[in-house]
Amino acid sequence: MGMSLSRHPRLSQVPVVLLLILSAIAIFPIAGIAPQVIPTIEIPTYIHVIVETFSVCIALFVFVVSWISLNGGTPLKIPALSCGFLVVALFDLMHLLSYPGMPTMVTPAGADKAMMFELSASISCAFTLVGVAFSPNIFLTKRIVNWAFFLWGVIYFVAASWLQLEYGSDLPKMVDPMGVPTPFHRACDVLVILAFVVAASRFYFSSDSEIKHFDVRDLFIATIAAALAEVCFLDSGRQDLVEINGLLLKTISYYYIFVSLFVTTIKAPYLKLDAEVEMRKEAEQRALRMAHHDALTGLPNRRLLEDRVTVALQSLSRHGHKILALVFIDIDDFKKVNDLHGHDMGDLYLLALADRMNRVIRRSDTLCRQGGDEFVILLNDLDEISQVLTVIKKLQSVMSSPITLSTLQLGVSMSIGIAMYPEDGENFITLFKNADKVMYIAKAAGKNTFCFIDSSSGESILGRDIEFSHAY
Repeated sequence: MGMSLSRHPRLSQVPVVLLLILSAIAIFPIAGIAPQVIPTIEIPTYIHVIVETFSVCIALFVFVVSWISLNGGTPLKIPALSCGFLVVALFDLMHLLSYPGMPTMVTPAGADKAMMFELSASISCAFTLVGVAFSPNIFLTKRIVNWAFFLWGVIYFVAASWLQLEYGSDLPKMVDPMGVPTPFHRACDVLVILAFVVAASRFYFSSDSEIKHFDVRDLFIATIAAALAEVCFLDSGRQDLVEINGLLLKTISYYYIFVSLFVTTIKAPYLKLDAEVEMRKEAEQRALRMAHHDALTGLPNRRLLEDRVTVALQSLSRHGHKILALVFIDIDDFKKVNDLHGHDMGDLYLLALADRMNRVIRRSDTLCRQGGDEFVILLNDLDEISQVLTVIKKLQSVMSSPITLSTLQLGVSMSIGIAMYPEDGENFITLFKNADKVMYIAKAAGKNTFCFIDSSSGESILGRDIEFSHAY
């Protein structure tokens, strides 16, 4: 199944529009209408030098980025691309240094010499991309193989350069005396174009899983741009403007190869690291939540309750007219629910109880599961004790109706103990112990009631007969 270039997120509008414009110009040499459509403009040599230098730099970036990513488990395609583009960069550099008017390098600079190195760079680029397109997705387990690729590339470049510099006069000519590419040059260019088309076809009809470690969309654009550049070079030497167009297309080709490689070898590991860091943060947050919340109900546990009570007490110490209450709740005869109906039903029962309790308290209060069948409510920032008693009244009212679980109806009975700041303690431990103590007094008095200590008399007061008149 082919890819859709329109869905590719990194294709910004400017490079694509530029590519289309340059591509349109590239067809003129084939049509034979370049002289009529494009005026003959002599482009200064320094323009050629600037554009070619830029393409050499990008080719070297491709080599450097891919080479530094090599390790013992490197895919075969990466060292092939790395060393291939080292050769491409070196041939392009030789082409740059061989322009007419450049200093003598072993042999005098000239159009034929420059075209010979330009063709060598194109051939190297084409067959490197064909190799990337069709090489198997295997990993190299030894670094020595990477150096073997490097050594092969250096030997190939040195041998080809020596042959062209020493025996250039015996090789087929690249341009005729008028500066027009010879049939041999054109034939070689056509073969290079066909190689690019073959590689582009492979990239187009392949998915990222088939050609791993690269973005096939970027490689497809790169090979198309390279093929169009070679189309321009078919007319090289006759239309300087078309030749500059070819150099720009070649630079775009190298750029997209660099992007494809950079994303997979440099950026992707950092993105993976970011994802792992985010996963670790989420795991830490889950661990922190588990450390401060009950696993069954998701309610705060005793540790978090203690933190909130401590913070609330510090606030109340600066506002002496406010009070705070801890309400300790024990579900009467909960063990019978587990014994008669099983622990799963008991868990559902506890969840239903927690849900009902949460409906009664304010958002600023805290409902905590102490463990088992015990819950604790922190009532904070109260003006008088009657507000606490009103909450208890609401709790008893909400719990008065049975809880329906599947086909079961289970009644609710609670024994409640209340401890208030500052009368029953000025810290969490003291308040918690006193609330637990009076809860057992309520349970001993027959269950399903509440109990607190009268601050004036110090006696335990049960709540069955207390009148409630204050709103909460």
